[in-house]
Amino acid sequence: MWEDAETDEANEIINGRFDMSNIEAMDIPDKAESVAFLEALQRPTSHDGTPMPDCDCSISATDYMHIFSKTPEKTSCGPSGVTMSHWKAACYDTEIAEVQAIFMDITFNNGILLPRWAQAIHCMLQKKPEPFANSFRNIQLNEGDLNGALKLILGRRLMRHADEHQSNSDETYGGRKGRNCHELLARIQYTSEYSRIMRKQTALLDVDAKVASIECKAMLQQ
Repeated sequence: MWEDAETDEANEIINGRFDMSNIEAMDIPDKAESVAFLEALQRPTSHDGTPMPDCDCSISATDYMHIFSKTPEKTSCGPSGVTMSHWKAACYDTEIAEVQAIFMDITFNNGILLPRWAQAIHCMLQKKPEPFANSFRNIQLNEGDLNGALKLILGRRLMRHADEHQSNSDETYGGRKGRNCHELLARIQYTSEYSRIMRKQTALLDVDAKVASIECKAMLQQ
């Protein structure tokens, strides 16, 4: 019964029905921080204020085989020693792929963290001959199943889900249908030219997230 009460209260917080004034009656040190944290947990809304439904996080055997059958076998994985060959081999048998998909599906739908997912390998690769600061790229190698699930859920489903419900900002280009890097570079160039011609102080910030190829641009004008 206590678990049901906790579940109901959590649903109230997520759906925005929790009365934040109840925090004032609680004996906690930082009430403002608690309110901000609970507000951040609320379900996101579309531009018209409609609450967004949950994104599909289920992983089936078909999804598993689609992820790993096209992944190159030489792809490096995390520190556990389980190579990409292990994940690709399961694609040759539907029953084995089903078992692997169940483990991945349970973790994301129930908030379970596998111990080997808690570790990753970090390294830095030099992309250009000159050893300048912009010549290096920081690489994080996750476990093969974790990386595959993130590509499916974050890189594909979540981006499409956000587009369908008009949740992505206009500055988000990568991973979105109908957007390309040439359009983004042109926008940055035109913004810079506008700042130069109009003599307005402008700051441009480019953030590159490799997994979903998300390019975010924030322009701050003084």
